[in-house]
Amino acid sequence: MSENDRDDRGYFQAEHDDQKYLAAVANREPAGTSEIAEEVGVTRQNADKRLRRLEDQGKVSCKKIGTSLVWSLEEDTHVVQRVDPDDAFWETETYAGEEMSAEDIDDVLYS
Repeated sequence: MSENDRDDRGYFQAEHDDQKYLAAVANREPAGTSEIAEEVGVTRQNADKRLRRLEDQGKVSCKKIGTSLVWSLEEDTHVVQRVDPDDAFWETETYAGEEMSAEDIDDVLYS
């Protein structure tokens, strides 16, 4: 582990944030630990550790099926996917001639 892998307090900084794990669960739901590890690009053990922490935070849940754990997002967990700024959605008008405001976009995205 190099000096660059730690923050200013000396704590290890994970290469992948929680959103990457949550997106992997959402993409493959219900997903096995190995599937999530493959999508994120980490070992199964690292994925298991992070998923258990996310479970403790109430963001995912798991169920044992046979000898495997299967992960799902909790209902109130929101996963932010990549936003394409060139998508025509952002040029949408709310009323004829009126441009969409940030509040309108929040209504569409989070309702």
